Amino acid sequence: MIGSAYKKFAAERGLKFSNGICYGELNGFMVTLSEGRGYKDIYISAQCGQDTCGRLMAEADVLKKKYKLNAFEVNSKFVYIAFLDGVGTLKRIAAFVDEFMPQLREYGVGGAEICPECGGTLDSGCVTKLIYGHAVKLHSGCAEEIINQMRDGEEQAAEVKSNAGMGIVGAVLFGIVGAISWAIVYALGWFVGWLGALIGFMVVKGYEKFGGNIKKSVIPVFAVIVILCVIFAQFLGDAFQLGYYIQNGEIYGTFADIPSYIKILLEEEPEYRASVIKNIIIGLIFAALGVYGLFRSLISSVSSHSKKIVDLEN
Repeated sequence: MIGSAYKKFAAERGLKFSNGICYGELNGFMVTLSEGRGYKDIYISAQCGQDTCGRLMAEADVLKKKYKLNAFEVNSKFVYIAFLDGVGTLKRIAAFVDEFMPQLREYGVGGAEICPECGGTLDSGCVTKLIYGHAVKLHSGCAEEIINQMRDGEEQAAEVKSNAGMGIVGAVLFGIVGAISWAIVYALGWFVGWLGALIGFMVVKGYEKFGGNIKKSVIPVFAVIVILCVIFAQFLGDAFQLGYYIQNGEIYGTFADIPSYIKILLEEEPEYRASVIKNIIIGLIFAALGVYGLFRSLISSVSSHSKKIVDLEN
């Protein structure tokens, strides 16, 4: 994404805005401008030979100090610069653009007239694509090859067998660990509803750790496991408390009587029953939040990149 001040800076230099970034030709190079928390960056799509990369990297320390750079990276297909964001950042970026960028040709960096993928000269049939959030001008055939390679990689990943059975075992085991944590905290007399988030987190992580592939179809499985683990956690906590009272002679009976005591409390003590229901409901709400946040993050990390390639205006 890019903020209004940086967007204005880009517009003054003839760059276009699209899909949360500014892009276009700047000093003869195809660039992408974006920013995030604590930085503003410039991605230069360019052809860099091995010697060129070496010469540029030799200047890295000097450039970082002079322009207060957070990062300076050189690859065969790009030069990436990130500026520490603070007072005077746009002035430093302007100085970099006006002073150093024109020198890139002297280092042997190929500009916007060169396809960064194959190194050939671009013709009228070139296209501009947004790939991984960066604007790249290249031959249409090279762009299609990149897309096909990405699709092949995604298909191969999709063909990897998901060990769903072991994943479910892991979800249950990790969920039980989360439930035990709930029960211990509850037995000590503290509020436990928020620990539902821990149970949800542990269920998803257990599934993943034991080899289960994260996909939307396993949401119902997670839901059942989480519900059972929260209920188990609540009654395990009650069992711990009753066990303590029995051990200290405050309640007559043995540990084997605990299930019967819990049954009697549920049937004959409205306050206890209401407290149990409240804890379970709050725990399930927090668990749902825990599962949703982590699950959404994992789904996002394995989402299709080839579908995210966007056509940009040349």
